[in-house]
Amino acid sequence: MRAYVVAHPEAREVLRWFDASSAMTFTQIPVRVEVALWDPYVPPQGQFAVANAVGDLDLEVLPAGHADYPGSDAVRAAAIRHGRAHLERVLGAS
Repeated sequence: MRAYVVAHPEAREVLRWFDASSAMTFTQIPVRVEVALWDPYVPPQGQFAVANAVGDLDLEVLPAGHADYPGSDAVRAAAIRHGRAHLERVLGAS
């Protein structure tokens, strides 16, 4: 993709509409983002790029994503609790 944009710089403006980190700059509400330090499907660098683009951020860093590991059930349960709490705060404030 980088090589294509170098050859066709005009593509950058179109591609930013399909990039999650670019899209997150348009958010106008508090956003909860859970990133993983390791993930077999989504590179952590991309996850953190999305999180860094959010203005009003509720961030949680997980040890791993899309994988089972010792303690993952407890981590998932906590993430669900924190996600629900985030929604209650955001929806309660509206």
